Parts: sequence; structure tokens; C-alpha cells
Amino acid sequence: MKGSGRALVFARASDGSTWQQQAQLVMPAGQKTGVCTVDISANTIIVGACSEHVGFDIAPIGAVHVFERQVSTGEWTYRTRLTPRGVRRGEAIDLTRFLSPYGFGSSIAIDGDVIVVGAQNQSSLTPSQESAAYLFQRNRTGQWFQRAKLFADNEKVAGDAIWNVSVANKDVVLGGFWGTFVLNIEMELNKK
Repeated sequence: MKGSGRALVFARASDGSTWQQQAQLVMPAGQKTGVCTVDISANTIIVGACSEHVGFDIAPIGAVHVFERQVSTGEWTYRTRLTPRGVRRGEAIDLTRFLSPYGFGSSIAIDGDVIVVGAQNQSSLTPSQESAAYLFQRNRTGQWFQRAKLFADNEKVAGDAIWNVSVANKDVVLGGFWGTFVLNIEMELNKK
């Protein structure tokens, strides 16, 4: 629910034709900045809060909240908050970039143990790397960590916003004004 800091989960009823509210996912206290996007994979739901403040930034950077369903009870519980590492805010000369929201969480996708988060707005010191997506992975102990910061391999997207992201198997798709770009996760991680 936009602006409420919560998302509602619905499940198909036993009759197979109606839907019933199963849970209400609530952001932690102090993080109620509204829901921008949601996605689900098996027993994990991710909620993008693209206008959430992180740390002491003047402008909001955004965050993604992770909820997991306990298989034994069916209850959804809050797991963690993901924020981007390596965000380079605007230059002093260009205050509009420094003061504008970054939009982390404006597009999100999850597939199993991989989450991809797009940052819709430009906020970098390096013009060729203004718009990025972030790749997170869940390890064997259930912890999420950032594995990579992804950029589309094309000069035309230097000033372009990443509007949509998707992930399936080993591939990530980044979509923006200049087109759609497919990146292989293993190849991107090997570049690092």
C-alpha cells in the first residue's frame, strides 16, 4: 500500500476461486516511507521503499525490505533491510543530483537466492555510471549480501534511468529508455 509502510499478502482460498488476505507485512518502526514495488519468489517477499532515507543522506536513497514465510506455521516474518553500497552522490557543482532521490528499490526482482534492485535516478560522480542495478545473494546461513553493482554495457545508457529489472536463472535484464540489456550473473561477478 503506497505511503503506508506496509504491504498486504493475499492467498487463494481452498475453493480455488477466491482470494483472502493472508498477512500484512509492516516495515520496521521508523522506516514507514511507503511501498514502491513488491516481488515474490517461493517463501520470500521483497518490498521496495524507493523514498526511504538511509543514514544521514539529505535526499532519500531507498531500501528493500525482505520478508520470509515460515513453512511450518505459514507466518510471514521480517528478515532484513537491504541498502546499496557504492552509491556515489552528486557533485557539489550539481546540487540537483546531490539533493535528488536515488530511487534504490524503484524496480526489484527476486529469483530464489538472488535479488536485483534498480536505482531509477542518476546520482553518480562518474557520468558513464549514473544509473545502476545492485545484485544481492542469500548465503547458506540465510544472510543477504551485495555481490555486485551492475551497469548496462552501452554508452547510450550513461544518462538513462533503469526503469525495470528482472532476474531468472543466471541472467539479469535491465530495461530503460535506450533499450533492454541482458547480463549474465556469473560473467558480471567474474569481472570484479
